[in-house]
Amino acid sequence: MSNLQNTYQKRSGWWCLLLLPLHIVPIIFLIAAAAQVAFVGGDVDSYEPDWLLVSLSLPWLFFWVVALMLYRQHGSIYGPVPNAQISLSSIVLGVLFVGMSIGIYYSVYELLRPFMPEGLASYTFDDTQIISPDMPAWIIVATLLGIVVVAPFVEEIIFRGMALFGMAKKLGFWPAAVISSLLFGLLHGDIIGAFIFAMLLCYITWQAQTLWPAIIAHFVNNLLAGVGMLLMMGEPVEYDVVEPWIGGIIMLVSLVGAFWLSYRITKKTAKQANA
Repeated sequence: MSNLQNTYQKRSGWWCLLLLPLHIVPIIFLIAAAAQVAFVGGDVDSYEPDWLLVSLSLPWLFFWVVALMLYRQHGSIYGPVPNAQISLSSIVLGVLFVGMSIGIYYSVYELLRPFMPEGLASYTFDDTQIISPDMPAWIIVATLLGIVVVAPFVEEIIFRGMALFGMAKKLGFWPAAVISSLLFGLLHGDIIGAFIFAMLLCYITWQAQTLWPAIIAHFVNNLLAGVGMLLMMGEPVEYDVVEPWIGGIIMLVSLVGAFWLSYRITKKTAKQANA
């Protein structure tokens, strides 16, 4: 058993389930409202909280508790640091993930839109933004920091660390990868794109026995998403700017590139481990 497997299979395998109530319990909104009143002022009843900020901040606190415990037990929670070549490949993989998400959105989801229940279609396509100019500056900064900096570490520890290795001890790799990736997709509201994203990161992490390539790719993906949020902040969101067939081409090219690069990263990490 590798050091990374030992770290996550010993005690922490199912703790990732604690993440679920942190995302869905209505108390989250009360906490956000209380924070708004405490730091900015206003009326709790009229405040509409930023659910993403809070859904990231609570797992962040949970993450530090678990990470500290794992570090004290095993001395490592990420695995071997990759070399420059592997890191560069992971950066390119993060860019491909962005293209894959855009392609899936404008092809698959656009084609499925007429068949979606009204509530799901509204959630997926409504003119909403995670950050907007009317938000307090501290909420915008905290949200972007949570998305770009915190989430890659927290979510890789939870989903590709605790969930994947913990469940794999009893179920094997593929069932564990599918279950953890489904949870990842559901919690991100993107059952197709985020599921594929998570499955590829599961494969890389399992084969390479290190979380670093997944963290790097996740960071680049979220960094580009954060830049996009800033550029579009305050602008009307338009979802029909790309034809479905163009989205399909973007999706296929990005998917093929992501699968190929994932395979290459695992080969390079194996070669680094044997060097």
